[in-house]
Amino acid sequence: MSSKINQIQEKIANLKEKQTELNAWQQNLIADLQQAEQALSAAIEEQKAEEARLTEEQRQQRQLLKQKVAARLEAAAKVDKAIAHLINNVKTFLDLAAEVESLADRTSQLNPSLTLEKAKLDVVDSIKEGANSLGIPTFFRHVPPADRKSFLEKEQTRLKILE
Repeated sequence: MSSKINQIQEKIANLKEKQTELNAWQQNLIADLQQAEQALSAAIEEQKAEEARLTEEQRQQRQLLKQKVAARLEAAAKVDKAIAHLINNVKTFLDLAAEVESLADRTSQLNPSLTLEKAKLDVVDSIKEGANSLGIPTFFRHVPPADRKSFLEKEQTRLKILE
C-alpha cells in the first residue's frame, strides 16, 4: 500500500508541477494578449491620426484650390470686361474708318489705305499680334456666336464642377 500511496503522492506532485507550469503559461499568455491589445490600440490610434492629418491636408488643398478658382473668376471677369471694352473701341474705330472712307470718296482722294476693308484688316492684325504675345493659341478659332461662352462663364462652370 505504501507504494500505492507513494505513486499517488508522486502523481499529485506531478499534477501540481503541471498546474504551476500551466499557471505560468497562462500568465505569459495573458501578458502576450495584453501586449497585443496595446499594440492594436496604438495602431488604431496611429491610423486615426493619419486619417485626420490627411483629412486636414485635403481640406487645406481644397481651400487653396477654391482660392485659386476665385482668383481665376476675378481675372475672367476682368478679361470679359476688357474684351467688351475692346469690342466697343473696335466698333468706334470702324465707324470712324467708314467716315474716313466716305469723306475720302466724296473728296476724290480715296486710295486703298483709306478703305474700311483695310481698316478692318489692320484691326484684326493688331488684335492677333496682341493675342500672340499673350500666348493665346485658340484666340481666333471660329466658334458660332450661339456656342460662345465668356471667360467668366467658363470659370464658373469649372467652379461648379469642383464643388
